[in-house]
Amino acid sequence: MSVYIKQKSDGLIMHSCSSQTVTNPAHLKTCQDFVTNRGMSLNDFIIGDATEVEIQAMIKEAETPTEKVQAEIARLEATVTHRRVREMTTVAGAEWVDDVEKLIATERAKL
Repeated sequence: MSVYIKQKSDGLIMHSCSSQTVTNPAHLKTCQDFVTNRGMSLNDFIIGDATEVEIQAMIKEAETPTEKVQAEIARLEATVTHRRVREMTTVAGAEWVDDVEKLIATERAKL
């Protein structure tokens, strides 16, 4: 389990710690201090326990549309590896890279 601190307003995960739980009073105090030392109110946050998978799902859910598009562009760009560039000497390889470039252009148009 991990402890997370999440903003109530937009679901943004401000902080997470693995191998900790809110049932540990010392760690709960640390999480509360994390919020209050930044001049924020504890009333604006949820402090809870979740698995890493659940925390990652919360982070994904809180992404803005722009962040989602940027993440997809980065994912598509990462598929064009050195090997794929070498394969551009073939018709099929060149077509594949062109298709990826078209997908990237489609995503960029969303920004």
